[in-house]
Amino acid sequence: MTELRQQVQRRLQEMEQLSARREQTVEARLTDLAGRLPELDRYRDDTVPVDAPAQFREVRDKLDTGQLDWLTVWRGGTEDEAARAVSVWMNRRLTAAQAEFRAAEQDVQR
Repeated sequence: MTELRQQVQRRLQEMEQLSARREQTVEARLTDLAGRLPELDRYRDDTVPVDAPAQFREVRDKLDTGQLDWLTVWRGGTEDEAARAVSVWMNRRLTAAQAEFRAAEQDVQR
């Protein structure tokens, strides 16, 4: 019984260490990602991410006037060429973010 208790305690300690390492790795990746991907400002100003397509401001203006909504732009569910260009750009950014999260998870499992 003592041996079983020790095994369980060792396993719990390993799990706690793994959890702490995962948290640190994810936090580091998020910090790195935040530094590499320009952040979209939620407030109306002239901030445009440096990697945004030329149509970004046009789409933002249409969002402000209610001609478009972010969900439609995100899905690419519109005939608006500018909105589709922004949709492709947004999807690339999401893919990059997902890759970073997957890499962080794989680092932790090693």
